[in-house]
Amino acid sequence: MKKIKRNIKLSFVVAALAVSASGEANGQTALPSRCDTSAVRKIQRPLDGQSESSTATFTYRFSVSEREDVNAPLLIFVPGGPGQTSMEAPLSYPFDFAVVRTDPRGMGCNIDSRIPVASYSSLTIARDILAIVREMKPKRYFIHGISFGTVPATMVASLAEAEGLPKPEAVILEGVMGRAFAPDEYIRGTLQNWKTLKSKLPSEVLNVVTQEEPPLGISRKNWAAWLSVAVGLGVLPHGEDFAYSELMNLAPSATNEAREGFLARMKPILAPPSEAKKLIYKEITCRELVGDVRDVKYDYDWVGGDLVATTDRLCGSMKMDRSYDSRKYQIPTLTYYFSGDADSVTPPQQARYHFENQTGERLLITVKQGGHQALSTNLMDCSNSFWTALLKRQPDQVVNSFASCRLKTAFEAGR
Repeated sequence: MKKIKRNIKLSFVVAALAVSASGEANGQTALPSRCDTSAVRKIQRPLDGQSESSTATFTYRFSVSEREDVNAPLLIFVPGGPGQTSMEAPLSYPFDFAVVRTDPRGMGCNIDSRIPVASYSSLTIARDILAIVREMKPKRYFIHGISFGTVPATMVASLAEAEGLPKPEAVILEGVMGRAFAPDEYIRGTLQNWKTLKSKLPSEVLNVVTQEEPPLGISRKNWAAWLSVAVGLGVLPHGEDFAYSELMNLAPSATNEAREGFLARMKPILAPPSEAKKLIYKEITCRELVGDVRDVKYDYDWVGGDLVATTDRLCGSMKMDRSYDSRKYQIPTLTYYFSGDADSVTPPQQARYHFENQTGERLLITVKQGGHQALSTNLMDCSNSFWTALLKRQPDQVVNSFASCRLKTAFEAGR
């Protein structure tokens, strides 16, 4: 039974990662059939992302998982990236929420060749989401942003009232971006996590893992890409570190079935980014987030049996002229931060910067041994209690909602 539960949790994590890697309409103008179902809503948005009265528009799509209760609160999910999609994502929330899934302009169900690259920004993504609020007119709504999605989520919450819209009841930020990265800052955590993982692997596994040529016929670039993701996910609720658990499938004593399962779970994560993803990622990342980013997907390489940061630079002569700083966007409502202390993608100092530079009511929740998906993955065994406390307007019960979690949490309040 323990092995079955473990595999279910691994499968959920891999499914979520695979969506973020490949759910991009393959860079084609023709939209997938999932973009035109009964759950999909359509509104017109300005191509330039700014002039609300503009006649030059495109059809912006988002999906709503409706409930029998027409007054069910909305939970608007903002995916990461930049350039990840969520209209096909395997999200897990209590049924009491009407879940709104969004794809950023230029991606997934909102791909349109007429959209100018210059309109790709965190702010235009936020304005498109504010248009959803304007269209839906919810009595209650929440914003949940993860990774890069915490940037437009912060902007949505900060700008809502100025746009004549109700503010969200609460904002949930997971894997938090607080500010633009300093030079070389964003690669440090990944390389350190890999070094720590190597020190824990049994020698017979380490010998297989650190060969010049990666195992299972995986290319060096793809092996490095997978490792860089895996080492940032932390410990799962079944009690094992994600990367450690997966690499144990390479032990000499492991069965062929175990190795094949590992390879099958790895491959969806390694789907190459589409041309559309490359455009939006470069435009936003280089101008707002990481001036010395290496690549859209392949920031690392496998050299001499070791993970190393490449010497490539994606941005070239592009300047970071819209450097993100969360203190410019004050959130006037209750904000929950979820940060894994082993998160190497958006390390803990990013969440702390955001937390310390806000003035509203807020709670920083640090997950011990948690990674980049601190709430949705590391705390998946008890997260429903958190969402229930939000629904019942019981913020005083939020801390108690994590008492049954396998992983420990630490809390810090701000007012």
